[in-house]
Amino acid sequence: MAPARGVFIDFVWRLGRKPEWRAEAGRVNIQQGALRGVAFVSNGRVKVEVESAVGWKWNPQYGGSGIGGWVEVESALFIYRVFWEKICEALEFDLDLEMAGDPEMEMEKSSFSDFDFTVDNTYGLNSYADLLSIEGEDTSAWTYKPGDIVMEEVPYASAVSLSSAASICHSCFQMEKADSKLKRCARCKFARYCHDECAKKAWPVHKLECGLLANYFAAVGFFPDGLIRLVNLVMIKVWRGQMTMPADSCCPPTDREFDSLCSHTQEIDEELASSEKFKVNMQEMKKFMGAEVLLEIGEDIVAEVYSRVVTNTISIADRDGVQLGIGLYFGISQFDHSCVPNALFFTRSDAPKVQVVAVAPIKALADVRIAYIDPSKPTQQRRAELKESYYFSCSCNRCHSIERDGMARSLVCPSKRCEGFILLGKDWLPLGPCQRCDSVLEQSSPVLRDSQELMTAIEDFLDANAASLRFIPGSTPDTQLLELLLGLESVASTALFKLNYYRLLLNSFLVQYYVTGDVRKALSLQMDLLEGYRFNLGPVSLPALSALMEAAEWSRGMGDYQTLLKFLKEATRMGEIIFGRNDAPFLSRLAGLRVGSEVG
Repeated sequence: MAPARGVFIDFVWRLGRKPEWRAEAGRVNIQQGALRGVAFVSNGRVKVEVESAVGWKWNPQYGGSGIGGWVEVESALFIYRVFWEKICEALEFDLDLEMAGDPEMEMEKSSFSDFDFTVDNTYGLNSYADLLSIEGEDTSAWTYKPGDIVMEEVPYASAVSLSSAASICHSCFQMEKADSKLKRCARCKFARYCHDECAKKAWPVHKLECGLLANYFAAVGFFPDGLIRLVNLVMIKVWRGQMTMPADSCCPPTDREFDSLCSHTQEIDEELASSEKFKVNMQEMKKFMGAEVLLEIGEDIVAEVYSRVVTNTISIADRDGVQLGIGLYFGISQFDHSCVPNALFFTRSDAPKVQVVAVAPIKALADVRIAYIDPSKPTQQRRAELKESYYFSCSCNRCHSIERDGMARSLVCPSKRCEGFILLGKDWLPLGPCQRCDSVLEQSSPVLRDSQELMTAIEDFLDANAASLRFIPGSTPDTQLLELLLGLESVASTALFKLNYYRLLLNSFLVQYYVTGDVRKALSLQMDLLEGYRFNLGPVSLPALSALMEAAEWSRGMGDYQTLLKFLKEATRMGEIIFGRNDAPFLSRLAGLRVGSEVG
């Protein structure tokens, strides 16, 4: 039963007066979903005169001595804070957030120690908790809980990626704004900055490469990639004896310096002679730095610096997981790789500072594991990439899970009425019968040959055309590439299981296409991507959170508010771990998605 017109809603948050407050501070019109009314101050409390509240109901939990009010069905606590703080700001009042009984404050003090890593759909395979080796463990006394910041650090050296070079400030890594264009360095025409302050702050480092960038571009017509520029900066710093960072550059403090970095020298020495990648990079470094400079530094020092940079560099990703550049961090470099990471690293704030955030219980600092590469790839690909880029072989639980690896090449069950799947090994042969109906796919079946060719075709097609398959609303896509993409989708959707790595990879491009015209189709594919993120990356990951927020936005655009609330509920839980409960940008984005939604 909706409240009648004229009923007052009296909220629990008492208000402290600002010095300039006047009794006639006024009233403010409000609108939150189906709620319409007027907010005003009476006897030191906020009251709302309700005009309409379709879809709202009385919640006894907030009656009596607690909150007296009307609470929207399934509304989340963060809505209260965002919504009522705006009202109070308009009325020139401050919330007394330390008042006893404030449910938000009680939530702030709660912990994520009870976060369940076993509820994900494992499809009969080992759970993510099992992969983390925490299944059945009492983690209550462990040092880090999901959401804890393990470490944050500014880089010893960093380089903006070529893909982001024209759109972000090369000092603070902030995106270019529509009303404030980036200023380009007049000499090298490469570096860009928000304003003069950023340019001045960056100059001590930028001057080490500015002239080199200008000369390199004049000679070859393009700029060197991030790794070449990063090696150059590190090489010059090391040559000048700058081996350490200030004590306040890392929290908690670290005594690690350049000489502390692992170099895998023996492994690299064995492969450098035959490494095509190393030969190419050395040629580019000679073009960029000059053969004379490298000769003066010395071949041994060049090889040592190069090896330490390539084996310790991490990507600098923004809040959505988009790579902005690469950097060398002395403290963070102590964390080993695992294809089952228990922590994320990204720029939560103040880029290029990187934060390492626990996404699972972690016993101690020595047990922190991060992923240097995409853990969702097939095992052979991950191992090859780690060997080529970091010169070591991974032996984590995921790398030893034949079944988990088999899911990356999984096929739909050949039985028409079955929704199960068949796992394929690295030899492209079945690991066993269908997990649901026990149907068998014979090793001589042409389905196996066709599926292998299909997965190879998907990978080759996307590798060759990824840059041309970024669909932007209002733009005209390449007709031939689009036909090939949709043709692959037609075959993949009937042959490959929804958690097949190659089908998920294909879906990530298809979603971008369908959202420009067929949002419901895009949302369906997004659900499969979300399932893949949960299965491959665990309950908490940046790709999953980004996908949830996109799905919520699309649901809101379609007017499907029930689905919107479902996405927001999961996104809120995940975002609180990744960004923290009081992260203003994330809360603002959630509130923006929530405004105007109606629940019937």
